[in-house]
Amino acid sequence: MNRVYPTVQLLLGWINGAAKVEIPDFHDVTYAGRYTTANGDQVIQPAAAVLRLRVGVTASAEVRGPDGAVKPSPQPPAVTRVALAASNDQVAKVLTLMAGDRNWDDLWKVYETIRKAVGGTNALVNQLQWITEGDKKAFRESANNPDVSGDDARHAIPTSPTPPTRTMTIDEGRAFINDLIAKWTDWVIANS
Repeated sequence: MNRVYPTVQLLLGWINGAAKVEIPDFHDVTYAGRYTTANGDQVIQPAAAVLRLRVGVTASAEVRGPDGAVKPSPQPPAVTRVALAASNDQVAKVLTLMAGDRNWDDLWKVYETIRKAVGGTNALVNQLQWITEGDKKAFRESANNPDVSGDDARHAIPTSPTPPTRTMTIDEGRAFINDLIAKWTDWVIANS
């Protein structure tokens, strides 16, 4: 159990982070505390009871080529990101952060990680053109300025003497970072 649990928790962090990039209100997948060993023993780890019911409808379709053969569906982006996390420490770090509360601190750490990975702010804004200067400023002010985000801001004292002209709500900040993660992970895959 001591060898299994840390690995399960690591993988669940990546899975939950990748899912939250795609589905912002995704509810975390958790480890049920039960598994079967190679020799067939059932191992149960005591845990607090959690009951969560979900009801949904799914539909599926298949795409066929001109020859009538079924074309394979591409993997969902979340699956690709989890697989990428296994071989890329920065992607693993970003997905683990996204599995958390996704507060301004977490979002800023994701931003910093991606910014460094691509070569800095100039690369994000001018070379890759993934974000605009206005988006960057709105995100920075919203994450850092308590006049904008109250006690949830990263700083206790306003960092700018003048009020920002544009801000983001926490949900807008999450959407901004989700979009940045999608562009970055696609870029990492394309440049691998």
